[in-house]
Amino acid sequence: MLTVYNSKSHTIRELEVIPSRKWPGEGLLGVIIKFDTFHDAEDNLCHILDVDINSPAELAGLQPLTDFLLGTTEVVFKNSDVLFEALSANIDKPMEIYVYNSDTDEVRLTVLMPTTDWGGEGILGASVAHGYLHSLPSKCCETIGL
Repeated sequence: MLTVYNSKSHTIRELEVIPSRKWPGEGLLGVIIKFDTFHDAEDNLCHILDVDINSPAELAGLQPLTDFLLGTTEVVFKNSDVLFEALSANIDKPMEIYVYNSDTDEVRLTVLMPTTDWGGEGILGASVAHGYLHSLPSKCCETIGL
């Protein structure tokens, strides 16, 4: 049995996990386990406030007011400065970003390509905020999410 803690809903659940080599991927479980702190995880995100037309954000399908940028496989977007550093390091290159949507209560993997050549200002084409006023809505922290 594996005990899984959900940092969003602050719940614990038990899962039966059976290691196997009889699948086409690497390893016995098909997951990557990485140590990371989850202290204040619900505050380590960037809130999308608006999205410009024809921008990299719009092309990636980002939704204003309901989307929260969580991070990549390498970095958590603890604030907008960390987000900007990650975007700047990937100008004109596709990058995968984990995005939580408060309406659907789901996390999705989105491909975003920051660029200065989209016809507007900035490399994202969206207004982003971080901090107390832009944390997850309380209703989102009552579910286990998807």
